[in-house]
Amino acid sequence: MGFTPLFRSTPRIWTSQQWSFPSNVEAEIRNRGCVVIGNVVPEQEARDYKEQIKYYIKNHAGQIAGFPKSDPQGWEVYWSQSQVAARSHHRFEAATLALNQLWHAEDDTVLDLTMNLGYCDRLRIRWRDPEYRKCYTDIFNGNWEVNREKHDSFDATHRVEARMDYYNSPGGCSVFRNFQGWIALSDINTVAGTLRVCPLLQQSVAYFLMKPLIEDDYLGALPGLCQNIAKDDYPHIIDTMVSMPDVKPGNCVF
Repeated sequence: MGFTPLFRSTPRIWTSQQWSFPSNVEAEIRNRGCVVIGNVVPEQEARDYKEQIKYYIKNHAGQIAGFPKSDPQGWEVYWSQSQVAARSHHRFEAATLALNQLWHAEDDTVLDLTMNLGYCDRLRIRWRDPEYRKCYTDIFNGNWEVNREKHDSFDATHRVEARMDYYNSPGGCSVFRNFQGWIALSDINTVAGTLRVCPLLQQSVAYFLMKPLIEDDYLGALPGLCQNIAKDDYPHIIDTMVSMPDVKPGNCVF
C-alpha cells in the first residue's frame, strides 16, 4: 500500500497501488490503535452504494427495523447488495489484508493472517475467559510498568481460542477480528457524529483494566452487558478522546 502519511493524533493515510505499510506508518498505527485509509473504494462508487441502500430501505418500508423509531439513523440491514459489494471490493480486501500483517501469533496458533473472512456481526469482549485474560498478563502482573513494550496489543496468540459468548449476547461472535472498521459512503466531517477514539492504545488499555482493582466496586460493570467507560469513572480516557478527521466516500476507518 503506497501511503502519504498525514499524522496528527489519528494516523491518516492515502492509498496508491502497493498494499503494504511502511515501517513508520506501521509504528504509528500500533501506537494509536486506529487509522483512516483514504481512497480505498473510488468515491463515486461509494456514493452509488449509499444511493442503492437508500432505495433498498425505501422499497422495504415497514419490513426493516431502524432506531430510533422517531427518526431512524441506524438500520438492521446486513446483506444488501451494496453492503456485500463493499465488503468484497478488491481494494478493501487488500487494505484489510495489510492490516492483518500488523498482527502476529505464536507458531502453533491456529490463525492464518494471509486470509480474510467476510461476515457482518458485532463483537463484545469479555474478561472472564482465562484464555482471553492471557492477552493482558503483562499488564496485570506489572511488567508493563517496567517495560511498556512487554504488552503487545497486536499479539493474537490468546485471542483466537478465547471464549466470547459467556452471556449469549446477540452482539457477540466467535471469529477473531483484527480491527473494527467501516467504509464511508458520504462526506463525514469531524465532530459531526462520527467515531471518537482515545489514540493512546497501550496507556488506555492498562488504565481501563487496572483502575477497577483499586475501587470498591467494579467500575461500569453490569452483568451480561458490555463494559461502560463513563466520565465519572474514567475521566482521563474521556478527556483525551478525539474525533476522526474528515472522511470522504470510499475512505475507510479502522
